[in-house]
Amino acid sequence: MNMQILNSESAPQLIERSAGGKGRSLHALSIAKLLVPRWAIVPSDAWLRFARETGLMPAIDRILNAVEGDDFDACSKAISDLIAGAEFDAETSALIESAYEYVGVERVAVRSSGTDEDGPTHSYAGQFDSFLNLNRLEEVYSAVKSCWASNYSSRALSYRKVRGLALKPAPMAVIVQEMVVADVSGVAFTANPSTGATDEIVISAVPGLGEGLVSGRIDADTVTLDKDTYVSKTATFGERSEKVAAAEGSGIVTLKVEGEQGGLCITEDEAVAIAREALAAEVLYGCPQDLEWSIRDGAVYVLQSRPITTPIVGRRNGFGAHLWENSNITENFSGVTSPLTFSFARDVYHQIYFEYARLLGVPRKQLVQMNEWLRHMLGYHNGHVYYDLLSWYRVVRLVPFYSVNRRMLDLAIGVETALPEDSALQLTPMPGLVGWRSALARVKCAILFGWYFLSILWYVRAFVSDFHRRHLAVEQLPLQEMSAEQIHGEFRRVRIEFLSRWGRMILLEQTIGLSVGVLSVLVRRWLPNAGQQFLFDLMRPSEPLESMLPVARMTELAEQVRGMPEVMAIIAAGDDGEILQSLRTNDHPHARHFLRQVELYVAEFGYRSLNELKLEAPDLRERPETFFAMLRSHLQQPAQERMESGKTGVDAVLAGLPLWKRTLIRLTASKVNACLAARERVRFCRTRAFGSVRRMIKAMADDLVLRGMLLRPEDIFMTRTEELRDWADGVLALDDLSVLIAHRRSQQHRFEEMGLAPPRFVSSRFLASSDYPEIGWRNQEDLGAMLAEAGAEMRGTPCGGGRVKGQAAVISEPLNVPGKILVTYRTDPGWCAALPSVTALLIERGSPLTHVAIVARELGIPTIIQIKDLTLRIRTGAELEVDGSRGTVLVHSNAAAGAEAEADAAAAAVPERKRVAAN
Repeated sequence: MNMQILNSESAPQLIERSAGGKGRSLHALSIAKLLVPRWAIVPSDAWLRFARETGLMPAIDRILNAVEGDDFDACSKAISDLIAGAEFDAETSALIESAYEYVGVERVAVRSSGTDEDGPTHSYAGQFDSFLNLNRLEEVYSAVKSCWASNYSSRALSYRKVRGLALKPAPMAVIVQEMVVADVSGVAFTANPSTGATDEIVISAVPGLGEGLVSGRIDADTVTLDKDTYVSKTATFGERSEKVAAAEGSGIVTLKVEGEQGGLCITEDEAVAIAREALAAEVLYGCPQDLEWSIRDGAVYVLQSRPITTPIVGRRNGFGAHLWENSNITENFSGVTSPLTFSFARDVYHQIYFEYARLLGVPRKQLVQMNEWLRHMLGYHNGHVYYDLLSWYRVVRLVPFYSVNRRMLDLAIGVETALPEDSALQLTPMPGLVGWRSALARVKCAILFGWYFLSILWYVRAFVSDFHRRHLAVEQLPLQEMSAEQIHGEFRRVRIEFLSRWGRMILLEQTIGLSVGVLSVLVRRWLPNAGQQFLFDLMRPSEPLESMLPVARMTELAEQVRGMPEVMAIIAAGDDGEILQSLRTNDHPHARHFLRQVELYVAEFGYRSLNELKLEAPDLRERPETFFAMLRSHLQQPAQERMESGKTGVDAVLAGLPLWKRTLIRLTASKVNACLAARERVRFCRTRAFGSVRRMIKAMADDLVLRGMLLRPEDIFMTRTEELRDWADGVLALDDLSVLIAHRRSQQHRFEEMGLAPPRFVSSRFLASSDYPEIGWRNQEDLGAMLAEAGAEMRGTPCGGGRVKGQAAVISEPLNVPGKILVTYRTDPGWCAALPSVTALLIERGSPLTHVAIVARELGIPTIIQIKDLTLRIRTGAELEVDGSRGTVLVHSNAAAGAEAEADAAAAAVPERKRVAAN
């Protein structure tokens, strides 16, 4: 086949080869043995001269310096208007004209080429604009300006901010290139981005121009080839009802694709030709490539080749098969987690997501294949639990509207840097299905999901009712009278009964994700200036949250205690561990009455703890003194009042919209809020279920210690669920695990003492412990001092509106912080009881949809999450001003206020801070 290549190297290399970067056009360049058609570059020098001659740069700098929060839309538009309105100087105009004339064809494409694009750590993929099918010089002039303006687009500015880069970009070069009016276009990866396999080439193709694939508008065909033989291994057919094509005049249009769409839109020979040239590019550049190509009249054109720079790339042993991420999972599994908790949680996630896929009608054969990645929803590195993002993306692709669901997954998990669009599109949950079978399976999943989307609240009510009945029976088991073998038998039964019914609750999560996605799109489109906080103000559960019951009950008990001087004296006189005994030995009626109230609280909420999903964490039944620590916070009045209410005038903002738009937003918000309330009920069920499992595990441990089969009760947490199962089945003797238990206990202690600092991302395929420093793990002492100075402003994601000034309390447990601004690395649902006593909530990790974030919004507490290096930069006693609506924290002072604050800081040396800050 005739092979031609249009190669867009990085702009700095091109400028060096273009007569010293003085703006003269490039001549034909021979790369390896591939022909390069005529094209030319407008180097970055041209932008610098244009900005200097027109006086644009000072105005652009002023606009960038005035940006507040994450609202870049107005800033981007202002800069774009400035660039569009400026006149070209004679030299820049002549340079663009000579580039157009040099290409020498009627139709051209004008492509952005950022000088910091396709770097080793920041690809900028999809951030800049390109313009296709231009056939007049005036259009080329306008497109060059638009390319420069895209360097300041809202998405490019957001991209820089979340990566900690300066908002002011590097100069932009522009390429004028022959327009390929393609019959078929697509991308090719010389390593499989889904599995990490470096022996495969993955090709995605769409009819017409590649814009249909890049924009996500057209569903692509995807074929995977063996890299050595070019033999097809799998093929997936897209829904090709439309294509993007060159318009008759200039620009592009979307056209209907008529007739039957049988087979792939590229032939076997074309796929092999594309694979050969992709591999040639990999050899040429010395690393795996992401190649854009087009086919016209049987000729294959390579439009662009760039290194694959996603987070799953870059290890010496090739691509990672997993992309581990821990932004939000710290709410459930903070710090070092026991092997038993991890293995139980991994089994739970595997089973409920398998049931979820079955409910969506996934064929049996594909369910078996899906087990290969469903088993790895969670990962375990240096004692820390991670999500595998690639598996989660596959899960959300089972249902319609993948793009929206993926963005909502990123929001829910708290992902800072989303997987690039082209990589995300390669992930498929049902490998091996092609043709009409693939289409039928997808239609079936869509129909079933539609049913669950409409009826999910009914299923939640039935689930919660059934759960409470079964949970009551479990709680009544006489565990202390049972042997470990009998308890394990009940544990198996409970696991099967609970997990087999939990799959539909994942459909609730998907319903929330899609509903929030739709609401977000409506707000962004119709209320572009409302800000992100307005979206969260719309998302308020439609009924009282069950998780608020402990908070309300604690507040009620605090009011009772204020009217009981005798009880107040007992609480004031003793430490938390002695108060319960003092109440038991006091004959005063108030003391006896309050003791009964404490016992009722523990009986009702005793399964709660500060790490509710960690089986090794003691709950309220084991450590009832925790109750009094939380009660103290409620008994003390806040030191400062909030400057403004955390509530936003939703009605006032919506009032400016037409009735039908206002109604649609309210209906969508109503769906979101009803589902959020339902999710909190389900999460309370989850907490109860883990509480029951915790009781069973600890009762088993007590019996095994009594029988001399374990040295100490806590040793059971050094085992894994499959090992306990093998012991209960008589396959394995616990004696055989004694050395392994000792080794794991030693590891856990070492992790905790060393202060291993987990990075936010871990990319892995084959890992040894020696690899961990290479991929980002550090020790606590390596982090260094990063204290924020007075006057510094820190930014995060706004989560609850309102403004407050006050003193910071940097803590790892929600105890004794009344009237303070609570500053922490992470939270979990057990923190809710302490929230009413704080004036603001600042969290380094997490997401806006976590349990604590939802409750904080209900209480009107200004809340900001995802504040980079928060607990490294702020100390207890710091004077802060928090603006929850803008997501900003202004540091007035950062010195601990006296010996008491220093003691608080020492006591609150956040364990979760034993992690890397360099992310």
